[in-house]
This record gives sequence, C-alpha cells and structure tokens, in this order.
Amino acid sequence: MTQATSATCNYYEILEIPSDADEREIKRAYYKLARRHHPDKAASPDELRQFEEQFAQISAAYNTLKDETKREAYDRKLKSEPVKPPSASPRPTASAAAIAAGRSNPSDANRRDQGAQRQLGVTPEKTAIAQKAYARGMQLYKEGNYAKAIDFFEAAIQNNDAEAVYHARLATSLIEARKSATRAIDAAQKAIDLDPYNLEHKFDMAYIFERIGSKTNALRVYEDILRWDAGNHRAQAGIAALNKRKSIFSAGSPGMQAAASSLKDQFNNFLSKFRKS
Repeated sequence: MTQATSATCNYYEILEIPSDADEREIKRAYYKLARRHHPDKAASPDELRQFEEQFAQISAAYNTLKDETKREAYDRKLKSEPVKPPSASPRPTASAAAIAAGRSNPSDANRRDQGAQRQLGVTPEKTAIAQKAYARGMQLYKEGNYAKAIDFFEAAIQNNDAEAVYHARLATSLIEARKSATRAIDAAQKAIDLDPYNLEHKFDMAYIFERIGSKTNALRVYEDILRWDAGNHRAQAGIAALNKRKSIFSAGSPGMQAAASSLKDQFNNFLSKFRKS
C-alpha cells in the first residue's frame, strides 16, 4: 500500500486480501502491514506523517473487516457504489508497493533472511529438525503433557532460535507444567521481540502474569493490546475477568508466591521493553 494508491482503495485492497478472505487471512494481513507501516519505524518527520496516515487506514480496514456486522454493512456499501472507470495507470503490485514504500522486493528480503540464518548457523537441516521437534512438542502439548513438550520445544529452539512460535509455546508449557516462572516470562518476551506485532504472543504474556498472580501486570499487557487493537474482545474480556476475580494462584504454593514476588523487578523491565515494541 502506498500513499498514492491508498486513497482510492477499498478496505480489502488496503489489506491486500480478496473480498472473501476469512478472519485468519485478515489478521495475518493486518500484522504484516502493521509491521511494515508502523509509525515507530519512521526515519524522518515526513515519513512519520506518511506512516501515521497509512497505519490509520490499515487499522480502520482491519477494525471493520474483522467485525462480522461491520463487514456486512461495508460489503453492502461497496456493492451499492458505482463501478469506477479504469485508472490511467495500473495499481502497483504488492511488490511494487513495497518498493515504493522503501522496502525491497519480498524475494530479496527472503534471500536476506535465509542468508542471515546461515550466518547464525541455522542450516536447512537444522530448520527441518526444529520443525519436527516443534510438531512433536505440539502433539504432547495438546495431550496435556506439558513437561514432556518442554523438551521438544527446547530442541526446536536449539536448532532454530529465530522462530517466535517456538519460544511462545515453550513459555506456555513452562507455566502449565508449573516450572520456572522466570523462564516462562523470558521465553514469552523472546517471542514478542521476534514478532512484536503478533498479539497472540502478548496474550501469552498476559496469561503467564495471571497464572503467577501478577494481576497488575496482566492488566497492563491487556491495556497495551487495546492500544494496538481498540476493539479486541479477548483483551476486553481479560480485563473484565481480572477485575472480578482473584488470581488462580492467589492461594497457591509458597514456592509459586515467592517466585511471583521475586519477579517484580523483571516485570518492570519487561514492561519497559514492551512499551517500546
């Protein structure tokens, strides 16, 4: 999406998705474009203004299309509008738009990512091993065997440290198995660092805070999610639930309570980094 074309695009075109896209496709497109056009990435005042306009359009498109009622109303409006005459110049492709926005061709980016992984020692063989380990870990995770799943998620990370989801599932496995709360937070933070615009990783962090009894920090994470996605029902429900009930570990074991207490400074450090992400 470029500034020149976004003004004439409908919401589907802004998100670069088909009109029959499902909820998952809409979310994926939003996260991709949010990473690309977030104002925090602006390198100059002019670029900041451009990114702010683009990000506002992306957010408006997402907030409309993710809501079934709003989407139906928007689709009816689109159908009622007269067909626009062909433009004198074709709309740029996604690749051209990315280049115009100061980004290289996606295939070039993929090659750079692959090169960076090779420099970090992540070979195709290690990538394959990591994927198999993760798949086995997920099988165990779904079966409720969290302690065993930890071993496989750690193996996946050992072979490929660059996949955010590996760290995210390690984090939730650690907390479900009632292992180290510190390690769970570290793993969740790593997932956020690797993929900062994926709200699922931030939900994982909020959940971990809830499990160890840190209601205040869980609320702050939910509030930060709402800063990105003002109508997010999960975050709103999380806040409402926290305001009505006590932590499930409020009367937990002395060890878990001690862990929660000792993590106070780490929580503050996390929140400082979280607000910058």
